[in-house]
Amino acid sequence: MTFLVQIIAFTLFVLICMKWIWPPIINALNERQKNVLDSYEKIKEADQKLELANNEAAQIKNEALVKAQETISSALKQKSIIMEQATEEAKSTKQKIIDSAKAEIESEKIKAKEALKKDIASLVLLTSEKFISNNVNTQKNKNLVDEMLDDMK
Repeated sequence: MTFLVQIIAFTLFVLICMKWIWPPIINALNERQKNVLDSYEKIKEADQKLELANNEAAQIKNEALVKAQETISSALKQKSIIMEQATEEAKSTKQKIIDSAKAEIESEKIKAKEALKKDIASLVLLTSEKFISNNVNTQKNKNLVDEMLDDMK
């Protein structure tokens, strides 16, 4: 009989446990399992998003490097063009200065020739006047010419 009471007590205990104790425990376990699975899925999603973000960051970095290289290349080309223009402008200015100096030299040369011609003409006139006025003898004429040549020096 005690055995029968024990079986009935155990059966009642199992039924009470099944009715009121196990459902909350099972629900808690199921909810915990669901939370773990949800967390796992969120972690997987976060890993995928992180990988996409890393890939996107790498792509943006590469694009920025390419753009920077293009900018540098463009700046170097522009520098080269500016240097060529400055060199050409300097050559042109140099040539203008040289041409101007040559023209000025030529002008001064012509003026000097004209002044020299006038001086020679006046010396010739002076010499001719002296020759005509002192036409005494050949030796005197020679001395006058030598004297005039010495004056010209």
